[in-house]
Amino acid sequence: MDAMCCNPIVIAMQHMIICEERVEVIKKILYGLIGCFVFLIVGLIAGLIVGSFIGGNFMMDFEFAGVMGYEATGLIGAMIGGPMGAIAGIMIGVSFASRSAGNR
Repeated sequence: MDAMCCNPIVIAMQHMIICEERVEVIKKILYGLIGCFVFLIVGLIAGLIVGSFIGGNFMMDFEFAGVMGYEATGLIGAMIGGPMGAIAGIMIGVSFASRSAGNR
């Protein structure tokens, strides 16, 4: 049996390295979820505003889901802006967690 595998200092250091890796993964997941939620709300609101602007000025006769004009295009804008914001939030959150991990 190798003497290194039974050394308590080596075992403690290996455990510490594993714990640091777990912390980094948990940090990336947490930052990704927070970014997802925040940018989902931002994307919904921005999509609703942009869609309503387009519908109110250019597509007044457009009908979707039983509503017309700016209400219809506002719904479509929110349905497009929400997922786009969530995806962007995940990417930004994970990259922020990765970047802050290197600054220790």
